[in-house]
Amino acid sequence: MDTPTTKAWTFTKPGEPSEVLTLDTAYPKPDFPPQLPIPKAVEHLLAEEWILIRVAYAGLNHGTSFYLRVLPAWARKAGPVVPELDFSGVVEDVWDPSSDGNKKPRLAKGDAVCGFIPVSFAWPTGTGALQG
Repeated sequence: MDTPTTKAWTFTKPGEPSEVLTLDTAYPKPDFPPQLPIPKAVEHLLAEEWILIRVAYAGLNHGTSFYLRVLPAWARKAGPVVPELDFSGVVEDVWDPSSDGNKKPRLAKGDAVCGFIPVSFAWPTGTGALQG
């Protein structure tokens, strides 16, 4: 079975964004629903509704530029990391681990959204908004 892929800007070492960001045209899409166990640092999020977004727009902001330049490897996920936190796009899928199927989700496939990926999730998982 082929792994679904997406485009993503990634980095593996600190440096200036123009020097360390690489466009990966076959980056693996996030598992959805997420594969268990998820990293301990984000396991508290299992009680929340999860959404998969096809990102339409994301910008490289000043905070992320700082993150790219100075965050040491031990403070982030090993391997390729997708940076950025702010995004807008369209809901591709919704998963609620606590739902028995009778609860209506807050968002539905096709909804236009904008949002922010919490740093407490992005840094330990390497998941960012510069993909989609």
